[in-house]
Amino acid sequence: MKISKLYLLLSVLFFSGLYCMEVGENKIKIIVGEEDKDQKEFEVDINVASMSITLKHILEDLPAKDVAIPLATILPEEWKFLYKAMEKLQILGYVPGMEKQKENLEKYNKYKEDLGAYLSDDLINKDINQLVGIGAAASYLDIGMLLDVIVDEFFARFDSGSVSLELLNELLNNDKLLVFADVVKGSITEKIEQYLRITYLKNRDIEFVTIKGYGGWVVSVAFSSNGKTLASGSSDNAIRLWNVDNGSEGFGKEIKILEGHGDMVWSVAFSPDGKTLASGSSDKTIRLWTLFDNKDFEALNNIKNLSIKQMLVLYFLINQNKKNKTLTLDDKAEDVWQGIDKDIQNLVNNL
Repeated sequence: MKISKLYLLLSVLFFSGLYCMEVGENKIKIIVGEEDKDQKEFEVDINVASMSITLKHILEDLPAKDVAIPLATILPEEWKFLYKAMEKLQILGYVPGMEKQKENLEKYNKYKEDLGAYLSDDLINKDINQLVGIGAAASYLDIGMLLDVIVDEFFARFDSGSVSLELLNELLNNDKLLVFADVVKGSITEKIEQYLRITYLKNRDIEFVTIKGYGGWVVSVAFSSNGKTLASGSSDNAIRLWNVDNGSEGFGKEIKILEGHGDMVWSVAFSPDGKTLASGSSDKTIRLWTLFDNKDFEALNNIKNLSIKQMLVLYFLINQNKKNKTLTLDDKAEDVWQGIDKDIQNLVNNL
């Protein structure tokens, strides 16, 4: 759209009694006029190059309180935040898609850090529902770096315990969550699985079977099939399980010590499904350690099939558990919880 047309559009909007905005892929469609009467429809392209021009004039010339966006996933307040973020991205020299180019990854991470610092005060002052709205808008407009910053802040709220039960219930009623789900669902799945898996191994009395008569010594360490747990045998007759899920909370820390051998443990190996660990020792025995019950193992694998609302309720309970708080839900959250597979519920309840 040419600048002259944009000014004409803004003039029409400013003096119009009714108008609405619908957001599509990289475009804003603005419909002017009353329903069932003469209506005019305009489209404004949205991208990094034009964002500041378009939003600047919309924000300066139009009273935000009059804007109605029935089919969109953003609110006027979020347009202001987007404008500020896009202005900073232009200054930084960000190019869409650069995070996917290896040669630009280091620069991308630096831009992301600078953008996060620039927006930190604004983010801190927004509740989690507003963050979801901004994230949904950034998702529609494919602003990858801003999405990363919003997602980090979103999870920081849960991890810090600042999301109350009241806020959780409000969030579950936020339609924008379904758009934002495309961005956060993968991350929240990993966070839940990682915490439940590590906590399960820590808290469980792991069973083992002893096979006697082995006459040789072997030396090794072994990764689990998913690459997130490392088993090591040592000269103190024990096996140690380590969290090697890079980037996760507790990366590099010991999960649990398995004791039972009467001499040095020289060999460890996981079964292909990751549910059993075998160990060889100079006490001339092999031991089989049952790490996961079949039911709990399947429950962990089924977490990825939960809806975004179910995952958020689960993640809320997990963060309560981390802080030794009583696991409580009410209203909408309780309804969502009851829809979760019973085996997953039991896994959480038994932590």
